[in-house]
Amino acid sequence: MASTDLKTIRVDFRPGVDKTSTRYKAEGTWYDADKVRFRSGVPENIRGWEKQTVSPLIGKARDILTWADNAGNSLIALGTECKLYVVKGGALYDITPIDHTVSIVDGINTTSNSVRVVVSAVHGITGAHNYVVFTSQGTTVGGNIYLNGDYFVSVINANSFAVDTSVSAVATSAGAGGQLTIGVEIACGTSLATYGFGYGTGPYGMSTYGTPRTTSNVVLDMRQWSLDTWGQDLMACIRGGRLYHWDSSIGVSARATIVNNAPTQNNFIKVSPEDRHLISFGGTDVITSVFDPHVVQWCDTEDYNTWIPTVTNAAGSFRIDGGNELIAACRGARQINFFSDDTAHAMTYVGPPYTFGFSQLGGVCGIIAPHACTEFNSKIYWMSTHNFHVYDGQVKTIPCTLLKYVFDDINLVQKDKIYVGTNKEFGEIIWLYCSSSSNDIDRYVIYNTTDGSWVNGTFNWTVWADQTIFDNVIVVGSDSYIRNMDVDDLYTGDGLRYESMIETADFDIADGGDMVFWDRIIPDFDIDGTIQLFVTSKKYPGGSEITKGPYSITDSTAKIDFRQRGRQVRMRLSTSATPAGVRWQLGALRFNLGPDGSR
Repeated sequence: MASTDLKTIRVDFRPGVDKTSTRYKAEGTWYDADKVRFRSGVPENIRGWEKQTVSPLIGKARDILTWADNAGNSLIALGTECKLYVVKGGALYDITPIDHTVSIVDGINTTSNSVRVVVSAVHGITGAHNYVVFTSQGTTVGGNIYLNGDYFVSVINANSFAVDTSVSAVATSAGAGGQLTIGVEIACGTSLATYGFGYGTGPYGMSTYGTPRTTSNVVLDMRQWSLDTWGQDLMACIRGGRLYHWDSSIGVSARATIVNNAPTQNNFIKVSPEDRHLISFGGTDVITSVFDPHVVQWCDTEDYNTWIPTVTNAAGSFRIDGGNELIAACRGARQINFFSDDTAHAMTYVGPPYTFGFSQLGGVCGIIAPHACTEFNSKIYWMSTHNFHVYDGQVKTIPCTLLKYVFDDINLVQKDKIYVGTNKEFGEIIWLYCSSSSNDIDRYVIYNTTDGSWVNGTFNWTVWADQTIFDNVIVVGSDSYIRNMDVDDLYTGDGLRYESMIETADFDIADGGDMVFWDRIIPDFDIDGTIQLFVTSKKYPGGSEITKGPYSITDSTAKIDFRQRGRQVRMRLSTSATPAGVRWQLGALRFNLGPDGSR
């Protein structure tokens, strides 16, 4: 067939990726993508990222908060399984709470040519993973060892523990160091949710008494944090643990301290900004001291240390029905939306004598994870165990062309790691999650609130903070480095090339009755650099494929000539093998094609 027998037609694909069914069923759409977004209905590559700090966090970040203090300093708070951090002026500061302190005199022991230092003290360290911070060491020990700062602990027994220093001692010493104060930090949690196989995890009569089970449906939670601001200060909570307060006016040398009168266990916290109440969702009842996963409790107005209600304060509590436990909360325009694993609720400030009014918004729409909900443009968006939802005055299910793709390949044991973020510049909601083959974040889906489209891809960011305080999005990778993300005019990842890719679904002529012959694509790109094009054809949906390419496209490429036949055809755009720093946005493509018989 000659090119003169073909027609040049413009082909427009609907915005978003559609994996609802097969490539053939999704005709007219895009079928796969990575590191691509849709703007004004057309795809472009997501901008790049760069490391913000030179050192990684200890542990993996599970919550992030950005805010500004009264002096205008931009701050970042981060919680990992072991640490609580603040970033100020680009520097990383450890503000992990101190559980207790130990004071010793001449209790430091070193061995020549060894980095191991043994501390003789009744230390009270009970956790398997702990850090200690040394202050006020009187004298140098081992000829060159001066303990100052943070160290990981190896417990020897109740009367001694060891730490490893960065240099070897030049001499052996015993009972040295003078007077020394040691702060024992709160114990580390775990970064991985695991199955429990202990007593009680299986049905009655399973296996023999007193032996561990071999199967289980009991998941042991990983360490989670919830963070919020109290004015210019930070409030932090370990799930199932205590509340902590960090006073920003003291400075970055100060550690977060325990809120003594607050509930001793809390699932999640949120501050009500209009009336300044610190709210605990699921926790130990401050009156009965019994843990209740359905209770909502709040402190007195402007007083996070007063929790027991009296006739003269505004502290209080309310018990919720629905679900197994309260998991998460998000601030909306005029209320706080909160969730159990099965239900959605709202609480609104109503003033004395009740302080808050409560309502259940819906059932079978609970939340999948503590950080799976967010507010955007006065609407609340969240992910449940089977769907995506929005509350805009009523609970609605968001139509999702990637629903099957996400929930058929998700690691539900690690569902607590799911993290949602917003990107106000592009009107996007992004959910980060673990695929079924990964124990940490490796995928994302983005919902475009402007056109309702969805797009998938791969990232290993564990937390995400929108550009409300900083000039760009802030993320932390699974390698624990803090990064600036989606940076203006940056199209490399940590200085290296990253692949952006998008591929169409299959398309045909006359519902596939005729073979398609095409021999030319006229590209339309706004591009800096080079992108590669691949074209694929096949005779039948389940048949073998023939792929041609790559064909390089730059801003000066007028046309791409090739010869290809098949009942179904598709194209793929990729930067996997192009020089780093490519920026591209697709315009309107034109194809030279036509029917080529039914053979």
